[in-house]
Amino acid sequence: MSNNISFFLIVSLYLPTYTQENFKFPIYPGCEILKTNEELSQCFSDKLWEDLRKTKKFEKLESQVNSDLTLYFTIMKDWKISMFSYASGSDPTISKEYLERIETILNDYATKGLYIRPAINDRKYENYRYILEVKPSLK
Repeated sequence: MSNNISFFLIVSLYLPTYTQENFKFPIYPGCEILKTNEELSQCFSDKLWEDLRKTKKFEKLESQVNSDLTLYFTIMKDWKISMFSYASGSDPTISKEYLERIETILNDYATKGLYIRPAINDRKYENYRYILEVKPSLK
Protein backbone atom coordinates (compact mmCIF):
# COMPACT_ATOMS: atom_id res chain seq x y z
CA MET A 1 0.00 0.00 0.00
CA SER A 2 1.54 3.29 -1.03
CA ASN A 3 1.07 6.49 0.90
CA ASN A 4 0.58 9.65 -1.11
CA ILE A 5 1.31 11.79 1.90
CA SER A 6 3.55 11.42 4.87
CA PHE A 7 1.87 11.03 8.22
CA PHE A 8 3.89 11.57 11.36
CA LEU A 9 3.05 11.32 15.00
CA ILE A 10 5.05 13.82 16.97
CA VAL A 11 4.83 13.93 20.70
CA SER A 12 4.80 17.44 22.03
CA LEU A 13 6.57 18.44 25.19
CA TYR A 14 3.26 18.71 26.98
CA LEU A 15 4.51 17.23 30.23
CA PRO A 16 8.04 17.80 31.52
CA THR A 17 8.30 14.26 32.93
CA TYR A 18 8.05 12.20 29.72
CA THR A 19 11.63 11.00 29.96
CA GLN A 20 11.09 9.31 33.30
CA GLU A 21 11.13 5.53 33.31
CA ASN A 22 7.71 5.37 34.96
CA PHE A 23 5.94 7.06 32.02
CA LYS A 24 3.72 4.89 29.80
CA PHE A 25 2.64 6.12 26.37
CA PRO A 26 -1.12 6.22 25.54
CA ILE A 27 -2.42 2.97 24.04
CA TYR A 28 -4.47 2.97 20.84
CA PRO A 29 -7.01 0.13 20.42
CA GLY A 30 -5.19 -2.88 19.02
CA CYS A 31 -1.82 -1.94 20.53
CA GLU A 32 -2.45 -3.31 24.03
CA ILE A 33 0.10 -6.15 23.88
CA LEU A 34 3.05 -3.85 23.17
CA LYS A 35 5.32 -2.89 26.03
CA THR A 36 7.79 -0.13 25.17
CA ASN A 37 6.87 3.49 24.62
CA GLU A 38 8.57 3.37 21.22
CA GLU A 39 6.44 0.39 20.16
CA LEU A 40 3.28 2.01 21.52
CA SER A 41 4.01 5.28 19.73
CA GLN A 42 4.65 3.55 16.40
CA CYS A 43 1.57 1.35 16.76
CA PHE A 44 -0.60 4.35 17.63
CA SER A 45 0.56 6.17 14.52
CA ASP A 46 0.20 3.11 12.28
CA LYS A 47 -3.30 2.22 13.54
CA LEU A 48 -4.60 5.78 13.33
CA TRP A 49 -3.22 6.12 9.81
CA GLU A 50 -4.79 2.78 8.84
CA ASP A 51 -8.14 3.89 10.24
CA LEU A 52 -7.96 7.23 8.43
CA ARG A 53 -7.23 5.51 5.11
CA LYS A 54 -10.41 3.43 5.56
CA THR A 55 -12.63 6.52 5.80
CA LYS A 56 -14.92 7.45 2.94
CA LYS A 57 -13.28 9.31 0.06
CA PHE A 58 -9.92 9.48 1.82
CA GLU A 59 -7.99 9.59 -1.46
CA LYS A 60 -9.81 12.80 -2.39
CA LEU A 61 -8.92 14.40 0.95
CA GLU A 62 -5.37 13.13 0.68
CA SER A 63 -4.97 14.68 -2.78
CA GLN A 64 -6.06 18.10 -1.44
CA VAL A 65 -3.08 18.36 0.91
CA ASN A 66 -0.90 20.99 -0.78
CA SER A 67 0.99 22.24 2.26
CA ASP A 68 1.99 20.93 5.68
CA LEU A 69 -0.82 20.43 8.19
CA THR A 70 -0.22 20.42 11.92
CA LEU A 71 -3.08 18.94 13.91
CA TYR A 72 -3.54 18.57 17.66
CA PHE A 73 -5.70 16.60 20.02
CA THR A 74 -5.42 15.63 23.66
CA ILE A 75 -6.11 12.31 25.31
CA MET A 76 -7.50 13.31 28.66
CA LYS A 77 -6.83 11.46 31.89
CA ASP A 78 -10.56 10.67 32.07
CA TRP A 79 -10.22 8.62 28.82
CA LYS A 80 -11.91 11.27 26.67
CA ILE A 81 -10.42 12.93 23.62
CA SER A 82 -10.69 16.70 23.37
CA MET A 83 -9.00 19.92 22.35
CA PHE A 84 -9.00 19.17 18.62
CA SER A 85 -7.22 22.01 16.84
CA TYR A 86 -4.72 22.87 14.14
CA ALA A 87 -1.78 25.23 13.72
CA SER A 88 -2.40 28.68 12.28
CA GLY A 89 -0.33 27.89 9.16
CA SER A 90 -2.42 24.82 8.30
CA ASP A 91 -5.20 24.90 5.71
CA PRO A 92 -8.33 25.31 7.87
CA THR A 93 -10.70 23.39 5.59
CA ILE A 94 -8.51 20.32 5.17
CA SER A 95 -7.34 20.40 8.80
CA LYS A 96 -10.94 20.45 10.05
CA GLU A 97 -11.80 17.53 7.75
CA TYR A 98 -8.89 15.46 9.12
CA LEU A 99 -9.83 16.30 12.70
CA GLU A 100 -13.49 15.44 12.09
CA ARG A 101 -12.45 12.08 10.65
CA ILE A 102 -10.18 11.38 13.61
CA GLU A 103 -12.98 12.29 16.03
CA THR A 104 -15.41 10.04 14.14
CA ILE A 105 -12.96 7.12 14.25
CA LEU A 106 -12.49 7.53 18.00
CA ASN A 107 -16.25 7.87 18.59
CA ASP A 108 -16.82 4.67 16.57
CA TYR A 109 -14.34 2.87 18.81
CA ALA A 110 -16.12 4.21 21.90
CA THR A 111 -19.48 2.83 20.72
CA LYS A 112 -17.74 -0.57 20.64
CA GLY A 113 -16.38 -0.07 24.16
CA LEU A 114 -12.84 0.61 22.90
CA TYR A 115 -10.89 3.66 23.97
CA ILE A 116 -7.41 5.10 23.83
CA ARG A 117 -5.94 4.48 27.24
CA PRO A 118 -4.41 7.70 28.58
CA ALA A 119 -0.75 8.14 29.34
CA ILE A 120 0.38 6.99 32.75
CA ASN A 121 3.01 8.74 34.82
CA ASP A 122 3.83 7.80 38.40
CA ARG A 123 0.95 5.30 38.28
CA LYS A 124 -1.59 8.05 37.53
CA TYR A 125 -3.39 8.86 34.30
CA GLU A 126 -2.30 12.15 32.74
CA ASN A 127 -3.47 14.33 29.89
CA TYR A 128 -1.35 13.83 26.80
CA ARG A 129 -1.24 16.06 23.74
CA TYR A 130 -0.49 14.74 20.27
CA ILE A 131 0.79 16.69 17.34
CA LEU A 132 0.06 15.10 13.99
CA GLU A 133 1.89 16.42 10.97
CA VAL A 134 0.57 15.66 7.51
CA LYS A 135 2.80 16.58 4.60
CA PRO A 136 2.00 16.61 0.90
CA SER A 137 3.65 13.94 -1.19
CA LEU A 138 6.57 14.72 -3.43
CA LYS A 139 5.24 13.58 -6.78
